[in-house]
Amino acid sequence: TEAGGERGLEAMANLENTLNRIQAVTQVAQTSNDEAFAVVRRRLFQEDCDTAARDATCQAFYRMYQRGPNDYPQEARETRYQERLRQCYPIHPEIFDRLYDDWSLYHQFQRTRGVLRMMAQAINWLCAEDDQSPLIMPGNLPLSEPSPISAEFVRLLGPQWSAVLGEVDGDHSRAHAIDRQKPERFGNVGGAARRAARAVFLGSATSKSLRGLTTRQVNLGVVAPGHGASVYAEAVQSMDGELYYFYRGNDSRYYFDSEENLNKVANDRAAELDHETLNAEIIRRLREFNRRDAGRAVIAAPQSPADVRDDDFVRLIILRPDQPKPSRAAEPDHAANAARQMLYHCAPDARRTRPNTLLFLAPSGDGVREMHRAARRFLAWDSIINVTRHGDRRVANLTGDRLRQSRAQLQEASAALDNALSSAYRWIMAPSQPNPQSAEYDTAQWRQINAQSDLAANALQRFAADELLVDNLAPAALQRRLQESVWRGPNPRDHLTVDELWDLLIGHIHLGLRLRQREVLDQCLAQGFQSGAFARADGYDPAAGHYRNLTRAIGEPQRPYVTGATLLVEPELAQLLIDESAAPPSREPGDTAPNQEPGGDAPDGAPIAPPPPAPPRPRRLVARKTVTQQEATTCDFNTIRNEIAQVMAAAGCDVTIEITITARNDAGISENLARSLRDNSNMLGITLQDDLLIG
Repeated sequence: TEAGGERGLEAMANLENTLNRIQAVTQVAQTSNDEAFAVVRRRLFQEDCDTAARDATCQAFYRMYQRGPNDYPQEARETRYQERLRQCYPIHPEIFDRLYDDWSLYHQFQRTRGVLRMMAQAINWLCAEDDQSPLIMPGNLPLSEPSPISAEFVRLLGPQWSAVLGEVDGDHSRAHAIDRQKPERFGNVGGAARRAARAVFLGSATSKSLRGLTTRQVNLGVVAPGHGASVYAEAVQSMDGELYYFYRGNDSRYYFDSEENLNKVANDRAAELDHETLNAEIIRRLREFNRRDAGRAVIAAPQSPADVRDDDFVRLIILRPDQPKPSRAAEPDHAANAARQMLYHCAPDARRTRPNTLLFLAPSGDGVREMHRAARRFLAWDSIINVTRHGDRRVANLTGDRLRQSRAQLQEASAALDNALSSAYRWIMAPSQPNPQSAEYDTAQWRQINAQSDLAANALQRFAADELLVDNLAPAALQRRLQESVWRGPNPRDHLTVDELWDLLIGHIHLGLRLRQREVLDQCLAQGFQSGAFARADGYDPAAGHYRNLTRAIGEPQRPYVTGATLLVEPELAQLLIDESAAPPSREPGDTAPNQEPGGDAPDGAPIAPPPPAPPRPRRLVARKTVTQQEATTCDFNTIRNEIAQVMAAAGCDVTIEITITARNDAGISENLARSLRDNSNMLGITLQDDLLIG
């Protein structure tokens, strides 16, 4: 009743049997084990052997252990181990240690009988294969099917271990594939990876509390005189990450298990991923970053120029990972090409009219390669653990330590990918237009910034620090740009509306002034109108040449109201018109003073002297400048027109500009030259006269 019925009694009996076996093993001294080894050896081999060959072989192994204190366990270098080699010859003591100490705890193994059965099968197989090894070592045991030893292990461990043995040994095993990768190094010792895998499997009994073998124990089971321990260490390192069922524990002990090694699963799945899948994950993260900062004007990874609307405020364009800044001279500049396409077009058949609103952030070529490596690792671990995104690709039976390991690896891989993004996206570019007369934009001038987790904020902060993005504009700075490009530019203007000025700023990169948004301009104009830096008017009558409510007030107590239709007037012209309108009207001869009759007296009775006649005002102005033919090439005719002719016209004068070219040759002008000049003049609409016609 206390045992819980018949099944409870059966469980107690099995437990008692297991405990008795463990107690028996722990109580048997090494001398008893050695005696057992001797019994097994005598049952398997004839008593008479070549003792000289035996002693020479054992001495060679012992000297090898003595000379490699860092390659083999401490007990192998003790004098007693040499005697063990002689007693167990031609079987290496490591085989007996593993079978007796590890595998005898399995109830079905039957200890000495199990060792005899297994070693008999191994010896028979090795003799049939004509194995010439100096000793039968763990690295020699045949574990591939149809070896009877592999069947014995499957019987002990269960059918799920067939896949493990298929990876350890055989012509199609993964261990053998590693040997084929380095035939000269691994093949010269009989297959270093295959031998090491056999030794590790023999030390992988699941009944042990301390499972697996250290590197020194692996060497003890595979290295023979004439071999180097380093070649096996390299083979073990190659297996780690290449074999599905091969593990390296936290204590650096190697072992096999029937459950797939998640590191290997992740490595294989990572290798399957193509660049399109990797880029999709990077773009997903870029857009996720953007969603967190929805208030910023940031467009992450647009697929085409059509994804970037022709808006009137500044946007930061984060280019896709397949549009990097080259890290090597031979690489194409995908970043510059992508930026150029977006500056010119906002749709396949529509040209962008506001190119001065775009700034760019791009990754480096090397940075993209690092992002791809990090994305591979993240997506591989994500496929192992995330059933929502990957469905049936999720690894089955993922519980306990394996689940905790997977979650930790996924979290670490995700953080590594975020860091790779921050390190890759470090190149910014504000396009320029060196030649205002050309429609070509310069997209090749990129500058590198420091890595920060917040990509957009970091880039925009650098643009602002380098004065490539303006958040606060002083009226004097705007006035200088207007003077250079509007009032005195190639196509000078007397006035323009605020809306026209904004369109000018966002549509022309060559102005070198990039405002973050319209409010920056409005605030600058309001300050300038209030301080008198700008002149404004409510409108302009072109027929009358008159500005409505033209003012250039200085020190207005209230901030003036600014709309898109408000006119900005060229300051000098505005001041001239304001001064003229403020001057008192001049009196013509015969005008009377206020409160005075013509010819009368002053109010106090005194006679009033007639006012002096007003000086006559000129009714015609002529401005002339004489230059030689050589000086004409450097004469600034635009400045003459702006400073003289336009001022005359703004004052209401009827202005005519006449061009006179005078040529003189005392020897006379040939008929051919005169004919040619007459033809050219007719084509240009010029009246040409010579001194004969004039006379």
